[in-house]
This record gives sequence, C-alpha cells and structure tokens, in this order.
Amino acid sequence: MAGCPSDDVPADTTATETGDGDGDGDGDGDGDGDGDGDGDGDGDTGPICGDGVVDAGEACDDGNTDDGDGCSSTCTVSACGLVWTASEAVPNSNAGGFDVALGADGSIYAAGITINADNDAWVAKWNPDGTVAWTQSFDSEFGNDAAAAIALGAGGEVYVAGWMQGADDDDLWYAALDGATGDATWTQLVQGPMMVMEDADDLATGIAVDPTGGIIVVGRSRVATGDDDVWIRKAMADSGEEVWTTTWSGTGDGNFSTDRSGQVAVAANGTIWVTAREHVDFNTQEATLLEFVGSGALQSTTQPQAGGNQTYEPVDVAVDGDNVYFAFEKNNFPYRGWLYKFEGGTEAWVKTEQDWIVVGDEWAIRGLGIDADGNLGIGGVFGNEEPGEGIDWGEAWVAKVDGAGDIVCRSSHMVDDGNLIPPSLTIDAAGYSSAGFGLTGIETAGQGNATTLWTGFFMP
Repeated sequence: MAGCPSDDVPADTTATETGDGDGDGDGDGDGDGDGDGDGDGDGDTGPICGDGVVDAGEACDDGNTDDGDGCSSTCTVSACGLVWTASEAVPNSNAGGFDVALGADGSIYAAGITINADNDAWVAKWNPDGTVAWTQSFDSEFGNDAAAAIALGAGGEVYVAGWMQGADDDDLWYAALDGATGDATWTQLVQGPMMVMEDADDLATGIAVDPTGGIIVVGRSRVATGDDDVWIRKAMADSGEEVWTTTWSGTGDGNFSTDRSGQVAVAANGTIWVTAREHVDFNTQEATLLEFVGSGALQSTTQPQAGGNQTYEPVDVAVDGDNVYFAFEKNNFPYRGWLYKFEGGTEAWVKTEQDWIVVGDEWAIRGLGIDADGNLGIGGVFGNEEPGEGIDWGEAWVAKVDGAGDIVCRSSHMVDDGNLIPPSLTIDAAGYSSAGFGLTGIETAGQGNATTLWTGFFMP
C-alpha cells in the first residue's frame, strides 16, 4: 500500500511547472503555441508511417506499423509486398491469363486468351519493372483457341500448352517460344482417337520441364462417347516430338467416365505429379493427385477428400523433393478450399480457406510455387465488402509459408480508383519462385463498364 503523508509534515499540494522559455506554454520551445515543435503554428507533425497515406519518402503505407504484411514498420516494401502493377484494357472478362511463370530476374510470363475476331491463344512477358516485353497470339483460323499452361526452360525457353480449334473439334496443342521475342520455334498438334466427331475435344491443361530438360504435357483426351481420359506425354525439348504417352482413367459410373486434367509438376528425381478430377458418378467428382515415375508408369493415386456428393476441382500442385503440395476447391455454395502437404506420400498437414481469412470470405488459391529455401508461395483472390452498404469487391492476396505451414509473410491488394465503389479483382492465375510472386486476372470497374487485364508482382 502506498505511504500516507505524516501528520507532522503537511503534504505539498503545489504543482510543479516546467517552462520552455518561449512564452507560449506548449512546452516545445518554438513559441508558436501548437505543440509540434516546428515553429509554424499549424500543429502538423509531418508524414507519419502507418497512417494509410503514402507520403513523400514512403514506398508504401498500409495503415499500420506491423512487419510481415508486405509493408514494413518504416513504410518500405518488404517480403510479400506489392512492387508494381500493370493494366491493359480488354474487351471483356473472357480475355486473360490461365497460368503464370516467374523468370529468375523477376519477369512474369502468362498464358491465356486474347480476343480478336474470336478467342486466340495468347502469351505475354512483363519485364522486372512491369513494362511489357512482348505479347504473342496464336490463331487456328477455325474458331476459339487458348493457351492454358506455361513453363520456362533452363536456357530461357518458354513452353506453352492449350488447344487449337480444328475443323470439327479442339486439338491438343503445345509449343516452344523464343524467350526474347515470343516467336514460336516449334508447335505440335495432337488429335485424339475421336477426332472425326464433333465435340471430341482434346485439351492441354498443364506443362512442366523435367530434370533432363524434357517437356511433360498434361491434358485430356476424348477416347469414346462419354469417356475422357487424363493424357500425359513426355516430349523432346528441341522439337516437341513424342518420347512416350500414357493415359489414366477413373472407374466411372457405367455410363460416363468424363475425367478432367489439371496442372503438373515434376520433382528433381523425375517423379511426375498430375492433378485431375475423377468422374465417380453424376453427383461426385473427386480431386485427384496422380504420381508417375519418369518413364510414365503410374505409382500412386490420392484423393484427400473422397466420399460424399460434391465436385472438387484441382487448382495446382508444387513439389520440393519428397514434399508435395496439392490445392483443390469446391466452387458451389458454400465455397471450400484445401491445401495439403504430403511428405513421402504421408499427409503432413492440411489447411482450409479458413486458415487464410483476415477479412472478407472465400479466400481461394489460384497458384503455388516453391523457392530455393523450400518455402511455399501461394497466390489467390478473396471477397471483401463494406458491411451494411451492399458494396463488395475482389482483392488479390499472397502468402509465403515454411515447411511446417507457418506463415512467413502475407499481404493483400485492393485496387483503389477513388470512386465510392472500388474495382473488383478476379485473380485467375498465380505463380511463385525465389524471384517473387506473379499474379494476373481481370479488374472490373465498380462504377462504369471498364474491364482491364491486371498483373501484379510481389516481393518474395
């Protein structure tokens, strides 16, 4: 208990006042009376890091002084922080990128669709400063075409895969491009066994480079009416010619077996990991992870959420030695998303969309990647809103996690054009490497009808 004054000695009740000698009584010594010490009398203390306003001398200001969120406590761009964005007007949201790859220097490469007389396959490269290095489009002249996947070779080669409209159906297509110009050095078309029938579509959805420099292409092939198989090919890097081809089919329901392919990743030992969706029956479509040895033989099949009536779509796969990361989602309401890590074939941990949420909802993954330290980079999109106002929009997000699944850094980005209703981002593809994160998608104006191809680069 605090001591009381003695009855013999009266307590001193006189306040002690310290003067600053300037006569204004504010204690700052400048004589202006505003207390900020700058002598101008306006009370303005100057730029403050953490106030949400990017002032002179600040590279960013996210409204706080927290570290680990892309903007440091000193308002410099830090890990997971946004470095640049680029925008280009497009006719509608059908345009855009389906896959992203990162160059060692921080260049971003994207593959997708551009709209001319019809949909054409499109590939683009952005320099490390966000300027466009080149764009290329590829047209079958028969109808709608697309580039759905992209990968980079050790010598700067660019490999893309997708489909070209044929006379009756879509043909699986893959190509090599000159990394400096985007010009095609070779192309390959693959027509499946049902090529003479309408709607016998053969589509490539993934491409990767294996440790020997060979190319692994993944897609789907129509093999019979109501029967689509996952199709995997190893091809020569200098020509695209076939080394081997194999397929995988689910059991089906006796009437249909319309399996779907997704992305592909190749481990340093040559093991091939393919994402797929198995048609079990009309009500059940399972996200599936397929493991093949380098010669094309199937090693294992994994379905982490098997059972029940649902459709689970594969999103992406990333591999680091014996560590494999598999992302998939359920798009119908309520949205669900999963990210699994497997170590040597055994489940190590799993995260759901709830593990990413800070604000808003439906935090969806749109791409994965591994850096040289074994960290996993994740890019995606989520929905945000102004509560009670009926205003909502999409934002981009990135996160880096270590092998244990703990977050190393994370950040998000909302496009702010100054209008009451902000533009909405729909991120379609994301990639990550030691160079950083690359994301691309469609920006739709909150007020007005403008549609823009949006690309962003974030620090690793």
